[in-house]
Amino acid sequence: MSKKVLFITQEMKPYVPESPMAATGRELPPAVQDAGAEIRTFMPRWGIINERRNQLHEVIRLSGMNIVIDDTDHPLIIKVASLPAARMQVYFIDNEDYFRRKQMTYDTDGKFFEDNGQRAVFFARGVL
Repeated sequence: MSKKVLFITQEMKPYVPESPMAATGRELPPAVQDAGAEIRTFMPRWGIINERRNQLHEVIRLSGMNIVIDDTDHPLIIKVASLPAARMQVYFIDNEDYFRRKQMTYDTDGKFFEDNGQRAVFFARGVL
């Protein structure tokens, strides 16, 4: 039986712009997989991710649950895409309220979004 490893990242190329974190998010999981582990990777479905170009599709059997944040229900949608060159699938945690913006964690003026804490909690609970 192989070891199972869950990767949780906020950034992974080619889905978000190049950064050291996005590069690590892309390179580390396949390296662990090549060492014999079974892997799964989760990341937020940021609004900058083009669903059509990256061929994301909803995983109906995993979606549909509501996650309560500050006494408000927020629907959890899980999508998946494949990176054939790496022989891996990436699961995306999605929600209209938290992840549809065209920026990831800060606005066009460089100011962090006030609900970043809520977004992080939603993402963590969605992964769990």
